[in-house]
Amino acid sequence: MSIEFHPVTGHVGAEVTGIDLGKANSQESFGELRAGLSKYGVLFFRDQDMLPEDMVAFGKGFGNLFINDGRIVPKFPGCEGLEELRREPDQKAIVGGDWHADQTYREDICEITSLYAVEVPDFGGDTVFINTAAVYAHLPEALKRTIKDLRAVHSHAQIIRKGMENIGIFNPRDPRIVNDTGEWTHPVVRRHSENGRDCLFISPGYTERFEGWTREQSLPLLSTLFEFAVLPDFQCRMRWRPGSLAMWDNRQTWHYASSDYFGKRRVMRRMMVKMDPPASQTAAA
Repeated sequence: MSIEFHPVTGHVGAEVTGIDLGKANSQESFGELRAGLSKYGVLFFRDQDMLPEDMVAFGKGFGNLFINDGRIVPKFPGCEGLEELRREPDQKAIVGGDWHADQTYREDICEITSLYAVEVPDFGGDTVFINTAAVYAHLPEALKRTIKDLRAVHSHAQIIRKGMENIGIFNPRDPRIVNDTGEWTHPVVRRHSENGRDCLFISPGYTERFEGWTREQSLPLLSTLFEFAVLPDFQCRMRWRPGSLAMWDNRQTWHYASSDYFGKRRVMRRMMVKMDPPASQTAAA
């Protein structure tokens, strides 16, 4: 049975059939999935029976797993590079409850994030995705000219602050914000290294301001870009069930974790991958 990609919307997302991720071990399969990820931005796999070690092995087929510090998302015991996102029925806080691409406050971002469903509510808890290449392509030309040479500051403290605001506990003196120095500056328009498309490389979650601008000066233009980006035209939605896995490309997508299942448990496993160079680049070298 061969790998097939079935687009779910006109701009982002494809369901993948014809592969058992727990047994994926050929470079040909990883090459096909990498090409599909570059084309569709996010790939969805259903009915996958994956042990934690299977997920780690799958991730290593694309490159090196990112080892997080475990401050926000706990590490999964015994599997380096794997994390557990667990939300209990009485828990208000949620990880990922704002539009963002993962780890953009770092200089060297992890291109791939994978999320695997272990236990999910009978409804709610969907993850929504946006293709930022499609967003940029549809911006008015005057707006493209305005942002083409801008750079933006991405801050880890920014996403912590937004998370606190979402559940009504924000305190500007909280040490998790005051002592968080993780930030990096990236171009606002960033060319995808594999498909060559220009992407809007900012997000409500991590982007604090434009370089050389104050936050107050930046907010009107940032708000205009964010409001345009979240139009439903550029979105697709993943409805989870146990055994589902989503894999997305942080260079060209945002994602958002819906917090509409209070009183229900949700358990997911996550990993992030710093990809190896494409085979074509390796061969040329």
